[in-house]
Amino acid sequence: MSHEDAQEIVDELDTDGDNFINFEDFKKLLMQKEGSSEEDESLKSAFEMYELEKGCGRITPKSLQRVLSRLGDSKSYDECVTMIQVYDIDGNGELDYHEFRQMMTT
Repeated sequence: MSHEDAQEIVDELDTDGDNFINFEDFKKLLMQKEGSSEEDESLKSAFEMYELEKGCGRITPKSLQRVLSRLGDSKSYDECVTMIQVYDIDGNGELDYHEFRQMMTT
């Protein structure tokens, strides 16, 4: 990204005119980005399909194994643990929505 391109983005997001993007500006950017496209809505729907319990906000190895099996791609529990570990940023053995999103968009 060129300096000019970066400056355009700062100018667009900077709400207080100090030529910096503060935390509030950054949060607004994230809120605009997240949930604003059809792709995000599709990802949220897919994430919900993998949740162990509706609304729990996490994908466990058990829930991943269950869904993959329903889709005709049977994996062992240990294989599901390994699959989750690759994108489990916080190391809790489960995927939250942001980790799932990262997995699906890389």
